[in-house]
Amino acid sequence: MLRATVERVADGDTLTAFTDNATRLRIRLVGIDAPELSRGDAPGQPFGPEAHRFLARLVESESRSVRVESFGPDAYRRLLAVLWAGEMNVNLAMVRAGLAEIYRGARCQAYCQELEEAERVARQDRLGMWTQDRYESPAAYRKRRRLGS
Repeated sequence: MLRATVERVADGDTLTAFTDNATRLRIRLVGIDAPELSRGDAPGQPFGPEAHRFLARLVESESRSVRVESFGPDAYRRLLAVLWAGEMNVNLAMVRAGLAEIYRGARCQAYCQELEEAERVARQDRLGMWTQDRYESPAAYRKRRRLGS
């Protein structure tokens, strides 16, 4: 497991950090998918800004120092990882808060049962993005935006 200092949170599931030896890591939180932020002319999704702020608060609560449990690169050369802030699994905390869902674009790689249970409870309790009557998953939103471009 690597130790790193978070430099910047890009959105609710992506951030940049530096290891102790100054290696820059672009990290994608493995196993979760957060609502999209607005980009250029494209509007974002409901709860995208909330997911971004929540992730920033989670990693900043430990003076930006995190442990990185790596699962290799994704197609965009980001490091797929579970982040740990102290004893907290940050990926799981995002799902528990209703600010991310399970990523369904690939086979689950880590903490699968915990993520499934966290999403089930967040949906049942109508937390975060699950309060919406007309919920659209981040994957469906990205697909619709590409088709509409």
